[in-house]
Amino acid sequence: MRHGFRTSLLLVIFALGFRLALFFFIKSWDLYVQNRLILQADALEYHELAQTIITHGKFADANYEQPNTLRTPLYPVFIGAIYLLFGSKPWIAILFQLLLDTASVIFLHQLLLKMTEPRSAFIAALFFALDPFQIFYSNQLMSDPLFVFFLIVGAYFFTNAIRDSFETSTVNWILLSGFFFGMATLVKPIAQYILFAIPLYLFFILRKRVRTFLLMSLLFIASFLLTLSPWIVRNEIAFHTCSLSSSGAYNILVLYVAPSEALQRNKPHFLVQQELLQEADSNMIRDGKNPLQIDDFQKTTYWNKLAFLYITQYPFTFLKFYFLGMRDFFWNLDTYQYATMLRLRSHGEFAVKEKPNTIHLVEEWLQRKSKPEIIIGSIIVCYLFISYFCVCVGILVSVKTLNENFLLFCALMVAYFILITGAAGLSRFRMPAVPFYLVFAGNGALYLLANVKTIYFRTKKVLNHL
Repeated sequence: MRHGFRTSLLLVIFALGFRLALFFFIKSWDLYVQNRLILQADALEYHELAQTIITHGKFADANYEQPNTLRTPLYPVFIGAIYLLFGSKPWIAILFQLLLDTASVIFLHQLLLKMTEPRSAFIAALFFALDPFQIFYSNQLMSDPLFVFFLIVGAYFFTNAIRDSFETSTVNWILLSGFFFGMATLVKPIAQYILFAIPLYLFFILRKRVRTFLLMSLLFIASFLLTLSPWIVRNEIAFHTCSLSSSGAYNILVLYVAPSEALQRNKPHFLVQQELLQEADSNMIRDGKNPLQIDDFQKTTYWNKLAFLYITQYPFTFLKFYFLGMRDFFWNLDTYQYATMLRLRSHGEFAVKEKPNTIHLVEEWLQRKSKPEIIIGSIIVCYLFISYFCVCVGILVSVKTLNENFLLFCALMVAYFILITGAAGLSRFRMPAVPFYLVFAGNGALYLLANVKTIYFRTKKVLNHL
């Protein structure tokens, strides 16, 4: 117990220490930083939603009469609760996020202690504590840290059920995992298809225990849907649709289709996004609907139709950019965001999606980036290379040492977020997958440390032979 406490304390020091260091370096409490750097794009919308909730009791943007359809409620409510207690101060909400992200590290560590040896669990959790994107986005007014927290807690309870082989005693674990995965979905609706992924996983591992499979699947689905039901009922009453959000159709058009269309039209990615939305608006006007007067749920039909039109028109180009999005999923460095927040010299945002050739992408990145961005990028690349290498080695080692059902669950979660992110490929979209692939990093790092001499001499022998 004493050793476990010291280990957890060390993880808290690393996790909270690095996050607070960035917080104080940024000076998030400064009004200039708040207005010019933090409250931008999505963060500004979350801020306005939170203010509208506490001042008017409405889930709507500032100066917007209709209820918001794009966002799900939990993150604005989370910020709103903090604003209600401490005033509309984004920096205090960010401080709470730093604590929340630190709690995610501890939950991941406890989860891993159930399935692997203590040293491996500590190393994997340490990798997560030092992840540069977890550190950065926990210092932004963004929903990703809360989303990752609920995912890890949901996985923690589901892992308990895996450890107990889904016996009758695991009913509570299944119900709790369904609840927390549902809570994650109320933060970001991208998690909604976990409702189908988990029963599919249960069928695969419990196909010879049909009653157990049916019981566990029904309990998970019931708990998941019950958690979502208040928001679904709200949308049914307000918009006459049993849907969580209008974000799915919007993202398919502007994040999935826009990159391939940018190549076809030979135009910048951001410009093509605007053109696609304008084209959808034109289709609405053609059908006698005013885009300014209808809600976004009504627009989803047009966004989906237009996206499907371009996907079927150029399917191979779309697939190309879908797989390139997977490349960016793992290697997008986001140095511009870091440089901007740290107020370092930057040459502007780098359009990764417009660079299909990876070699040319690296060459142009080195040419166009400022020295501070290259230094930041080099640090991030070192972290990613070490963590990915340990993960790859860990996968080979863990197949023989870890519970195979647990490994399959982690692989499913990683694959889920890779596939559903697709062509979007943004660095923060990788964040929910990180804790699930770092499961393997601890075993990989231990194996490499234990065999470092053997690896060195074998590598030297190969190089000498060459």
